Amino acid sequence: MALENFCADLPLQDTVALRWLCNLLRLPSDVVGVSAGSVSAADVIALASARHALLGRAGWDVNASGLYGAPELTVVVSEDVRASIVDALLLLGLGRHRIVFVPTDHRGRMKTECLPQLDHLTIVCMHAGTPKTGDFDFAAEICRLARMAGAWVHVDGTLGLLALSHRGFDTLTHGFAEADSWTTDANRWLGVPHDSAIVLTRSASDLEAASPASHALRASGVEVSAALLNAGRDGIVKRIERSRRFARMLAERLSRVGYTIQSDVLLEYVLVSFGSDDTSRAVIDTLQTEFASWCDGIVWKGQLTMRVGVPAWVSTDADMELALQAIMQAAEMARWESSPSVLFHTLVGP
Repeated sequence: MALENFCADLPLQDTVALRWLCNLLRLPSDVVGVSAGSVSAADVIALASARHALLGRAGWDVNASGLYGAPELTVVVSEDVRASIVDALLLLGLGRHRIVFVPTDHRGRMKTECLPQLDHLTIVCMHAGTPKTGDFDFAAEICRLARMAGAWVHVDGTLGLLALSHRGFDTLTHGFAEADSWTTDANRWLGVPHDSAIVLTRSASDLEAASPASHALRASGVEVSAALLNAGRDGIVKRIERSRRFARMLAERLSRVGYTIQSDVLLEYVLVSFGSDDTSRAVIDTLQTEFASWCDGIVWKGQLTMRVGVPAWVSTDADMELALQAIMQAAEMARWESSPSVLFHTLVGP
């Protein structure tokens, strides 16, 4: 895709990667950003920006006066929030008693009807790609309520922020551009080397106050620019489509042979149960030790479930066939171990 299709007539300077990224995600043109060494570091910078902004509006300079005696902030998060978000909040002096955990629905999205009363001292963290299912919170409604109250909305887009670039996801991603800050993993969809993340925000002054040692997308900006230039918007969109196609194919094939798919496949995550918790744990352990398939175990709907991630930019049809075979083999091994009679009949027949 031609360079000008990202953003016409941009000079090649430090802001190029930022402008391309905002154009790709259809975010406001005045958004600013910094690179971070990891997603965890990006969480800290984004939430520090929110803290600085809200306390500043209340007349408190947190960089000058610290938190002792400061107005109390409330942080609203999903009950399935990533651990690094909570760690970032604790690091920033926003203790557990200031965090409100909101219940999620059957797809892992925050229930907006369960949101607490928001005000001008509230930070709301929502997900573009929920940690367990990969779904998207109700961004439009959350942002509407936050705007009315003067709250700050942060988007954890580690998994799915790049889906904002795909028109086919507009129903799911509607409203995310109305947030105040966003973070994303530069490796997952762009293919930038590991330990690279991006923080975006509407407020340059609050971002600068939160990350005085950062440089505006300079350290990894060249890599981000190269990734965007190499793939183009069409290439990013194709990666997203390929990831969803592979994930749905994997879910369909596993369902066809009798395993339970626990949630709709929206992006790259497939949640599958192999029956009992012991059997699912055995499958996960086998895959993690014997094969190259990426998976882990989560508790979903009260049951141990295997979560498989399908990173499209490194996946091919052959990769998916190998992954499927590995999962099927691990499941059969788990069945043999859990039921000796299955192994006996497999070996000697009925």
